[in-house]
Amino acid sequence: MPILSIPDGGLCNRMRSIESAIALGESLRTPVVIYWRVNWQIRCRPQELFRIESLTEKVSVPVTFRIAGRLNPWRMLWLAGY
Repeated sequence: MPILSIPDGGLCNRMRSIESAIALGESLRTPVVIYWRVNWQIRCRPQELFRIESLTEKVSVPVTFRIAGRLNPWRMLWLAGY
């Protein structure tokens, strides 16, 4: 099962959460899925802030970014197969 991360808050909190999820995924050798929520705190997609390829080029596990929108976190777990 992949590690699911739903970073929330401001930009620095989200960057810290993403880095932690990727570090945990590398430690456990498990894929990482990051659900990015576009909300009032950050109103843009991660591709508008980061070069996703450069974030994941030195990572030894697959990292996937998905846009979560206004999905309920429990629904995201259901969609991921948990």
